[in-house]
This record gives sequence, structure tokens and C-alpha cells, in this order.
Amino acid sequence: TIADQAFYNCDAIKRIELPSSLDSIGSQAFYSCDNLTIVVSKIQTPFKINTNVFVNDGSKSSAVLYVPEGTTSAYQQYEGWNVFSEILEGEPKEIAYEGLIYNYFENKGTATVIGRADETLRTIKIPGVVPVGNTNYSVTMIGNAAFQQCYIDTLDVNEGVEIIEKNAFRYNYSLRSVSLPKSLRTIGDEAFYNDYNFIELIIPEGVDSVGRRAFSSCSSIRKIEIPSTISRIGEQAFAYIENLTSVTSRIQTPFAINQNVLR
Repeated sequence: TIADQAFYNCDAIKRIELPSSLDSIGSQAFYSCDNLTIVVSKIQTPFKINTNVFVNDGSKSSAVLYVPEGTTSAYQQYEGWNVFSEILEGEPKEIAYEGLIYNYFENKGTATVIGRADETLRTIKIPGVVPVGNTNYSVTMIGNAAFQQCYIDTLDVNEGVEIIEKNAFRYNYSLRSVSLPKSLRTIGDEAFYNDYNFIELIIPEGVDSVGRRAFSSCSSIRKIEIPSTISRIGEQAFAYIENLTSVTSRIQTPFAINQNVLR
């Protein structure tokens, strides 16, 4: 049994493993674990849990749930287990390659960057593919809080990456250079929050969503370029950028945004 609010607001947790012997999870047991990316459940016969165990009622988690082979439909019958971005069978596999750590998914042929293997690495270059044996896995995602507070200097993301998840580069105070690919589609909530040393932000064509506070408090940015493909900009996405002098929008048909986006 896991009690109510047992791990409430434990921001440092990125991965949870639930044993096969578990028969009860209390309300809000893992609520507000904002950097959670993976939940591995070894429970063969899932049971009903409250919809607020992992997230606020009615919300969705960006984490992936891994379940035993052949049990997906059993988990899907309960709303509390359906809050995850995906339910996959088996367990995630991990590999270190050129100083970075990846989860790779054999059933999809893709990989997600989840952090650094080399803690001294200050220049982050994310490749389009990562080799595992004789197979190349396409790198499509940078995971939740993957490089949070890592004090990196330079970020170069290659073509192929489509999603930068929330908090991915938050609190990187020394980050000065950011290069993003045209394959990018989504920049998550607080992805670059409070990275206050880089000067220019060019969001590439193809990006359609910029999350809440994605670049908030990046106070050194002087120039922002917004592509024509953008269809959503979250609250305070570009707030508290004191040195901002120029915003270029290529959006042909403007849409409503919150008045605090550029607060």
C-alpha cells in the first residue's frame, strides 16, 4: 500500500517503479511530481486508482506508463491509469552515447534524450539518430527536465527532434547559444525558463506550440522570431524579458493570446 500524498510534490522524481505486490495507491500519492517521465508498473492485474494519484483531476501527464506484456487493455479500463501520454508494454531500455543518456523504444524505433552521462559536458549536441547495436533509433524527443540546472553553455539540436518537453533546459544560467531544428513541433512548459544569458531566440518554421512560461525570465533575449506555423502560445511564454527590443511574427492569421505572454 502507498498512502495518500506519500510522495506529494517530490519534484526530483523522474522515474517510478511500482512492484507487482502493490494493491493500493492513495489519493495524490504522486501528485505534483512535475519532472516525472517514466512510470514502470509490474502489477499484473491493475486495480482502480483515483484520477488525482499522478495529476490534477482532468489533467494529463507527459510521462509514459510501462505495463506488463498483454495488460494494456486492463489498465485502460481505469481512468486513473489513463492519465499518461502513452501506455507501452515492457520496460524502457537505456543507453549512453557520446556523453548523453537515452531511452530507446524498440517497438517504435525512436529514442528520447533523458540527460547527461558525462556531468562535465557543457556543450550539448543532440544527434538525429542514436545507434544501438546494428539499429539506428531516431531521436524525436528531449525528455522532461532532461538538462534542468545543468549549467550548459551551448545547445545544438539536430534535425529529427520534434518535441522539447517541459522543464527540459530550465535554470541553465550559463546557456548562451541555442540552435533549434526545423523538425521541431512542440516546446513544452518552462522548457527554457530563467535561462537568462542567451541573446537571440529564433523559433524555427514548423513549431506549432510554445508552452506556458517556455522562455519566461530569459532576460538577456533582445530579439524573438515567431514562425508562421505557430498556433498556440502559452501564458507568460515570453514574460519578464527586460532587454527585449524586437519581436518578428510571421503568423499570417493572428489568434488570441493572453495579455501576459509578453508581460
